[in-house]
Formats: sequence, structure tokens, C-alpha cells
Amino acid sequence: MSRFGSVGTQYFDDAGDPLIDGLIFFFEPGTNTAKTTFADAGLTIPNTHPVELSGAGRLPNVFFTGSARAILTTAGGTQIEPRDPVGGDATDNAFSDWNTDRIYNIPDIVVGSDGNFYISIVDGNANNNPTSAPTAWTQIRFIRVWNTNETYSVRQIVQGAGGLLYRSLTDSNLGNDPVTDIINWGAAAAATIPAVIRSAAKTFAYRNF
Repeated sequence: MSRFGSVGTQYFDDAGDPLIDGLIFFFEPGTNTAKTTFADAGLTIPNTHPVELSGAGRLPNVFFTGSARAILTTAGGTQIEPRDPVGGDATDNAFSDWNTDRIYNIPDIVVGSDGNFYISIVDGNANNNPTSAPTAWTQIRFIRVWNTNETYSVRQIVQGAGGLLYRSLTDSNLGNDPVTDIINWGAAAAATIPAVIRSAAKTFAYRNF
């Protein structure tokens, strides 16, 4: 789901004056087919088409699914600026930085301002900063699958060919298969795996990632 614009966005004409009662037309990307937008995140209250700006040139709430083609015009319909495509789904990729203008759902993954990864644990997840909203986001880390070409450090966790998790017992651990090597690798008991990794593994398994 995408949200167009942000809180406080104000539009102006070419003279720098507020675009009083300006209009924004929304279409399906690359077409002239009108796209339905909504005034609420639940997509239950349709907006008029086109969406009308306020007397101060401000945009009301605009939500829609996917992406859209948008055209900004004056109140009389004179085109000022077109944009195609617009919308969070059109501009954001997997694992992109958290965007306050986007609405996330289970199991969207973003990068928080602290550089860590977070997975949404609720649908309709809007305006919840993942670094400070544990009721909406869970921090996750990714478990490596053992690769004979990668050098592992002590205590690093990998998944072996049989699906079990192993913990490196040595540094510079290269080319040693954890399934058969009991010198450089040990079983990663639940107590040795950070809780955030256990949570991520459970979520991914449940959702068939």
C-alpha cells in the first residue's frame, strides 16, 4: 500500500503562490485510466477524482495500492507537473530504508535508522519508527548457510547442509564442513543463538521465506 505526499506538504504555482484549490489526477501507471485513491489507510473511504487541494494548496490524505501516475494541475485544469510512477511500492525496494510515508504489512522488511533490519509484525503499519516501536516491528538478523569459500569467526552461526545450526569454535574457520568437523564447529544450542535470530528464523520458516 502506498501513501502519496507527507504531512504538511504544500503545493505552489509557478509564481510561488499556494496552489489554491489545485487538483491532482491519479491514473494507473502509464495509462489514462483513473485510479481510485482513498482518504484512509484501510482503503474504505474513496477520494474524489481528481483530488482537490485545500485553499492553502495542501493535500488531504491519499492512499492507494501499488503505484500510480499523478498529474498536478491548477484549479482550472492547467497541467503543472506530471509524475509516473509515484507511490512507495514504485520507489521502494526490499530492504530499503524505513519510509514514514509508506504503510507496511506482514512481513515487509526495512532498514532502520540504526542500520539494523526490521520485519513488520502487523498489517497497516504506518508512522511506527522501527527503532522505537517494538509492538509493530521486530529486529532481525540473517543466518548464513555454510559456504566452503567463506571464512568464519569464532561464535559465528551457520546452517549446515542437513538444516541444523552450528557455531564456529575457532577464528579463520575456512573450508571446514560443520556437519562433519567437530574440531572447528559445535552444535548451536538454542542458548547460544541470539534471541533476535531465533525470532527471525521462526518467522521466516512460518512464512516460507
